[in-house]
Amino acid sequence: MKKELLVTKEHLQKIALQNNVNPQCRIRANNDVEAIHRWLDEYFEKPTTFRTYKKEAERFLVWLVYEKNSNLKIFTREDVDAYIEFVKNPATKNWCAQNSNENKTGWYPFRKPLSFSAIKSSLSILNSMMSYLVEARYADFNPFSLVRKKSQFKNSMSEQVLKVQERILQPDEWQCFMQTVLEEPEDSIEEKFRKARLLFLISALFYLGLRVEEMAQASWQSFKKINQKWWFFVKGKGDRLGKIPINSHFLAEVIKYRHSQNLSPLPKEDESELIIKLSSRQMANLIKDIAVKTSQKFASRPLIAQKLAKISPHWLRHLSASKQDLAGISFTNIRQNLRHQNEQTTRQYVHSFDDDRHKDMEKLKIF
Repeated sequence: MKKELLVTKEHLQKIALQNNVNPQCRIRANNDVEAIHRWLDEYFEKPTTFRTYKKEAERFLVWLVYEKNSNLKIFTREDVDAYIEFVKNPATKNWCAQNSNENKTGWYPFRKPLSFSAIKSSLSILNSMMSYLVEARYADFNPFSLVRKKSQFKNSMSEQVLKVQERILQPDEWQCFMQTVLEEPEDSIEEKFRKARLLFLISALFYLGLRVEEMAQASWQSFKKINQKWWFFVKGKGDRLGKIPINSHFLAEVIKYRHSQNLSPLPKEDESELIIKLSSRQMANLIKDIAVKTSQKFASRPLIAQKLAKISPHWLRHLSASKQDLAGISFTNIRQNLRHQNEQTTRQYVHSFDDDRHKDMEKLKIF
């Protein structure tokens, strides 16, 4: 894990000229880069959080220096608004990679404009960073603390539900997706290994409703048998620990996958190896490859083809929540399985409330 911020020597020189060290400062920081490093150090043992926070901090810092000729000590509430507008459309040659190949030769702060939810997340992280720096007496004030829930950041529940439902696969789409997986070649030992790994990855994302980053960090020790029942323990967002029930269908997939890996049928407590030795990006690429192949089967139905080509690992989390609801699993249990802090997040995935409301509407008559 790279700890350094992606800033150039020119950045450092410019930032150093703009900063005056407060003698009351309670962290060792002579400039904004060092101050951000001190803040990030608090999360260094949390790799996923660290990478996310680092990305948002360096984006904002580079923008602040180049676009506003400012720094973390003097930027204003108006600068926050300017940054919000900027991230909505950073698609210029200097700020946004034109294609995926460009990132192989140089660093770009953005790949595409930030979505509503991404902007909310970014502001939350930057607010946390500045609160830390104010408390450390590096900065005097946190302009992010003045941001209120303006209309530009409000998305109604119905709008959120519509966006989520657009990413939930219909039965025929899901069936075609899985059929495409089953059609993957297995003529060689290597191909058999890859196919077994892919099938298990999809099973795990679906049955457990995992985020792909959580899957990438999971080891066989995540499986634990308690009171004759199997559970999957996972550390999710904010390093919150959760446990997910493992039903008999997924347990059968576990046994099948372990057999393909020449392992004992069930996980053991001392197995510390990663379940799937791939990064989250590599896993996402495997899903994307199947998504593209599936979309090609709908050439005569272009709208569905476009939808299927966009499938990502997170769609399987959406699908898991939706299928849990349709299977009659209670709202409370779905929320616990997905480990949502806010129940409104879970409500985006469930249909039963709308179904009941629609059924009740049949009672309305003009006479």
